[in-house]
Amino acid sequence: MAKTPASIYDELVTEFGITPEIELDAEFKKTFVKSQVDEIKKVLWRECVDYIISSMMAEDKDEVVATAGASKKAEKKNNIKQFVKALSSYELLVADLEK
Repeated sequence: MAKTPASIYDELVTEFGITPEIELDAEFKKTFVKSQVDEIKKVLWRECVDYIISSMMAEDKDEVVATAGASKKAEKKNNIKQFVKALSSYELLVADLEK
């Protein structure tokens, strides 16, 4: 069975002795995670824009520009995959925090 964000955090609490006295309240945790989601969405958009520009560069007649564009396009594609996965993980964390 896959671990949930809450179960992973529980492991951290146990391993490092995170007590209620040093822990943030539930509302702050939710607010923090939601703000992180917004920031990742902004970065994801930037990566998508960069991918679009790189795709256009990859079609350029100038071989140097086309090569650079193709390389950047591959990099941006990988970044987009990672940000989409991160956002789905954040969604799970938000859902756990709202229980």
